[in-house]
Amino acid sequence: MTTRKKLSPSAEESEWQPLQAALKITGISRTSLFDLRKAGVLQPGKHWLFSHGRPRSPILWNVQAIRDWQMAATLAAVEQHADETVAPETYSGLPEAAEEAG
Repeated sequence: MTTRKKLSPSAEESEWQPLQAALKITGISRTSLFDLRKAGVLQPGKHWLFSHGRPRSPILWNVQAIRDWQMAATLAAVEQHADETVAPETYSGLPEAAEEAG
């Protein structure tokens, strides 16, 4: 009996997935995915491609590249939020604090 070698990764192993699989893997809604594509956040050739190389052919989504974008966007949002919510070290410079102290 001859064993066959896998020539290409299975669908579950591939970075490039059809829409329904990409939605499930990334947790992004269909509308959001296409909005991100339309806005240029998800780039052709990096995050998505036409499966036959032509418009109107099915789109495949690079789930690993989308995950990388999700991680980068999350880290940026957390850093921005942390910068916006830093509390002042002291309130002594505020007018209300001066009135209460005096």
